[in-house]
Amino acid sequence: QQLLQCGVEGFAVATLEEALTLRQLDAQCEILILGYVPFWQAEEVSRHRLTLTLTDWENAARLNEAGYPIRVHVPIDTGMRRLGARAEDLDKLCRFYQFPHLQ
Repeated sequence: QQLLQCGVEGFAVATLEEALTLRQLDAQCEILILGYVPFWQAEEVSRHRLTLTLTDWENAARLNEAGYPIRVHVPIDTGMRRLGARAEDLDKLCRFYQFPHLQ
């Protein structure tokens, strides 16, 4: 709550549960979920205007098939080998944008 009062406009969290707790505090702030969220929770993600990190093609396809508009973040590994797709796979990453329900 104090960070919101200081003017913080967005947060990154690990889980959907953390995101929903934050959403209760502020209806407008940007919330990015860094951890995995299964496709069957797409409606809840969309309803609460949360942003998902996409790292798995299959889950992205299933999220899209659920039919709810979902904001997404596509991480790219810049060399630390921790999170994100490899730069060599950029052509595959571009295919995420072919999904009409993922924004």
